[in-house]
Amino acid sequence: MLDKPQVNIFVLCDRVVRDQSGKPSLLGVFNLLNFPAFPVAFSFYLFAQITAPPGDYHIAVHLASDEAFPQKLFEGTLTIPKESDGADIAPNVTMPFDHPGVFEFRLYINDAPVLTRPFQVRQVA
Repeated sequence: MLDKPQVNIFVLCDRVVRDQSGKPSLLGVFNLLNFPAFPVAFSFYLFAQITAPPGDYHIAVHLASDEAFPQKLFEGTLTIPKESDGADIAPNVTMPFDHPGVFEFRLYINDAPVLTRPFQVRQVA
């Protein structure tokens, strides 16, 4: 049994669909976005599957870039039930991008950084 939370999956995707049992299917997983012009707003899902001992965990996701301070995109509580060893979050976020560049999502559990996920935003013709 784990003594602390562990992130199994942390991805960006276009959509999260759940079947009747609650099992998620991730559609359109990506780590690169192409846009013809800036500024632009884009809506997507942040999906994280976390295995941990039963209990409540404070979850936060921040976005950082080389030009801006990290901004909080999501904050909430993840409950791991006693009869389970894990759970997931799938917040839908809409992000404005003012410019192309390399960005980084940072996942925090109980205010401790646990994982980063870089992705690139490009301008294409």
